[in-house]
Amino acid sequence: MDSGRMTFRIVVTLTVGCALASASCERSPSSATSEATRDSAGIHIIQHTGPAPAQWVVGDTVNIGKVEGTPEYTFNRVSDLSVGPDGRIYVLDSGDNVVRAYTPDGTFAYKLGGPGDGPSEFRGAYRLLWAGDTLEVFDARVPKLVQFVGPAFVDSRPSRLTIWEYGGPALLARVPEGFVAVFVTGCRLPRPKDLRPLWKVVTLDPTGAVRDTVAILTNTATLPIYWATGCSGMNALGRAGPQLAVRPDGRAAYGDGSTYQVALFDLPAAPPGGYHGAMPKPDLVIRRQAEAPTLSQDSIDAYRSRYTKPPKDRPVNRDMIHAVEAAWDSTGFPDHLPFYRALLWDDQGRLWVGETPAEHATVQRWAVYGDEGALLAEMELPVVLSVKAISHERVWGTVTDELGVTYVRGYRIEPGG
Repeated sequence: MDSGRMTFRIVVTLTVGCALASASCERSPSSATSEATRDSAGIHIIQHTGPAPAQWVVGDTVNIGKVEGTPEYTFNRVSDLSVGPDGRIYVLDSGDNVVRAYTPDGTFAYKLGGPGDGPSEFRGAYRLLWAGDTLEVFDARVPKLVQFVGPAFVDSRPSRLTIWEYGGPALLARVPEGFVAVFVTGCRLPRPKDLRPLWKVVTLDPTGAVRDTVAILTNTATLPIYWATGCSGMNALGRAGPQLAVRPDGRAAYGDGSTYQVALFDLPAAPPGGYHGAMPKPDLVIRRQAEAPTLSQDSIDAYRSRYTKPPKDRPVNRDMIHAVEAAWDSTGFPDHLPFYRALLWDDQGRLWVGETPAEHATVQRWAVYGDEGALLAEMELPVVLSVKAISHERVWGTVTDELGVTYVRGYRIEPGG
């Protein structure tokens, strides 16, 4: 927050319990301590110190996927994953333009869609959304929203959100009265005057038409590379980038990981007076005392080698390599990694913050916060897991092995000490 803003400070000690949908965690002997303040603008700030009051642990694991076998259990390119109200897991395989549904124990149930031009088929299946018990599949190439209830096709509605005009949304979430989308640019041709990549949040009406621009920020997590004949956007090693997570009721969490701070606010599709190109003022800010992992010189050297020494079977584009090295020389590298790298809401309305693991770590710590900013618990998950959904007391995500084969895994959340 603005350091020049007047702040009214009330110090309290909070001992926070935790609860799962059908099981509760006992408090640990060490309770989290929180300092609650409210600034002159009325923003509630909670500063957490000390450990979380509970440690959740991994229970049994559900594995879905095989290296070889029937199409029901082999994935081409998983682009999204969601859990339905009935607990079924829906996996969007954009490589095959199909959605496969599985029971909570990982058994194949049925498939939805398939490649084609029919009303229930896809050309560019891209994102999964829920409207009550209705599953919506956003096809970015047609574009359209295709609706299913269970295995039954319900409707296909055209969308005005086109990838040719806006690009594919990095985030597409339903909110009251429409949608929220995030668009991220890397490099742009023809070469613009301002080379900085953009991170744009927009609201959409029910037809997918852009209603308002919430914010336009610089995407500091991407490094734009321009050379004489082309351009590319690459991961900027160690740089924090904007992140947004949106609940179905429009509650949003925003931060970039440069500090351990997450801002919470309401994000309806059509607020009174509209948006003005900047993030809405938060009503709650979560902060936590922590140390960011360091970025070692070995990691920097490996990163540079990966981009400047292509495999022997690929031609060397020396103009591109010179442009990459020039970009590194102009930006440099930070001395530490971001404090966190993921924000996600679970089906209980709790906010999960995926803290950045130390280099070579095998697990990633996730901190879980309640709706009012209380620190409820922590949980460690495999660092190779790309978490997609947290629902029905289980964390779901994807893992890709050294052969490039993708699997879906679900880890049960169990009370810990």
